[in-house]
Amino acid sequence: MRYIMIRAALMILFFNSISFAQFYVKGNLDMGGKFELSYQGESEDVDVKNGINIGAEFLSRTKPIAFGGGAEIQIPRALKGSSEKFNFIPIYGTIRARLSADENHPYLAARLGYNLFQANSEFTGGGELDLTGGLFTAIGIGFETKMVFVELGYSINNGGVEIFGEELDAEYSRLTIGLGVKLNQ
Repeated sequence: MRYIMIRAALMILFFNSISFAQFYVKGNLDMGGKFELSYQGESEDVDVKNGINIGAEFLSRTKPIAFGGGAEIQIPRALKGSSEKFNFIPIYGTIRARLSADENHPYLAARLGYNLFQANSEFTGGGELDLTGGLFTAIGIGFETKMVFVELGYSINNGGVEIFGEELDAEYSRLTIGLGVKLNQ
């Protein structure tokens, strides 16, 4: 009985908090990407072809600072000059600061979370490499209207690559241009 009461209270809290949230769906174009592997002070980076992300976020309706969370899925992207493809799936907390009280307003955004790291068999050498997730960070500036927003940002996905018992640090950094739509007004 106690378990049922706790579960019911959590469900009420969850659905009550959702009613006070603003929901967004968004798409991003990633440009100018660099993929870097580093180990014991040595590093090598490779350019990455442009890629696309799709995602969703929820934000509190508080003003001028809103808090929330979100997730994105990167469509696998290739290293330039290669058939090796990879992607990250970040899950994050976000904060957005309005720079104006107007309905149409600029804002600053920051995101911090954890991401999963995935790649095709060409990237992992047919499974010889083990991939691990890591820290996700992003900052951006945007402009929001009643129904849509646009955002320019800089994002970094971190992860790890394990080969022969050694862990290499992986970092994917890039500029992003995003466009999003509010689902509830």
